[in-house]
Amino acid sequence: MKRPEEDLRPFQGVRRFGCTFSTKELERRGIEWQEAFEEMKALNFNAIRVAAYWSDIEAEHGRYDFDQLDELLDKCDETKLDVVLTVGMKGPRWPEFHIPTWAESDLDNEDIAADKKLCDR
Repeated sequence: MKRPEEDLRPFQGVRRFGCTFSTKELERRGIEWQEAFEEMKALNFNAIRVAAYWSDIEAEHGRYDFDQLDELLDKCDETKLDVVLTVGMKGPRWPEFHIPTWAESDLDNEDIAADKKLCDR
């Protein structure tokens, strides 16, 4: 997935026009993300924000699945889109926190950042 060194562009000083691309939101709406990505390419964005949703990548404790994220990042690379990757339990779209069921906080309607067990995970 790495571009040849001569193809890398500096991030600073480049004007970007892009969007947030949420596979979760597309799934919620019953839209295949691959089809949506093809449609999005016609908008000629040069940047895209992609979320690495913890709840999808580690749905089961200790079992990681990067297949969908890898496929999406490969498509971004092929299209030469600059990627802003969000990582962790907090990501784009509602709900703001994407925590796998196995790691959910014991705090109900409180500041989950205060849940030490969750933060350690």
